[in-house]
Amino acid sequence: MLTELQKRRFDRLFDLLDADRNGVIDLADYHRLADVSGGDLTHRPGSPDGEPLRVSFTRFWEQAINPLDSGGQGTITREQFTAALGQMVARPEGFDTALGPAVDAVFDLIDLDGDGQVVRDEYVRALTLFGLTPAAAEQTFARLDDGDGLLGRAEFWALARDFYLSDDPDSVGNLLFGPL
Repeated sequence: MLTELQKRRFDRLFDLLDADRNGVIDLADYHRLADVSGGDLTHRPGSPDGEPLRVSFTRFWEQAINPLDSGGQGTITREQFTAALGQMVARPEGFDTALGPAVDAVFDLIDLDGDGQVVRDEYVRALTLFGLTPAAAEQTFARLDDGDGLLGRAEFWALARDFYLSDDPDSVGNLLFGPL
């Protein structure tokens, strides 16, 4: 069963993924986000650089979210989305198998120069695409950063793991996608 903190985090994520803000998410929302992110962060929508994110979002949709579409309408409500994430994180292998590829793809997309490290400017640029103000994104990065001015892949994974799995209200991982 999900804690209230997990529900708040998953609500935050739902709001980020509902690209057209119509109260439901569908595969088109995932693709829209991948294309916009790929275009703004890398080169142009649909470029090869954005493809890993599109593939990961599609896999996440197919494996975890779409099966909850009991009405067969191709849309997922907030409640269905939260239930899907809850089922994933309840299984020991759920995070690594279902969410791991998406975590890697998001990291790679944010890491514009491909050096294996996300610096403040890269993080701020990415989070503003998802609706945070630049000031909020900068403040969030400052909280996530351990003082060295960057987020390495292992550090990003640890933050993502905390975002999805931790029950600690003081965990900095709660802020991975911005303030709750």
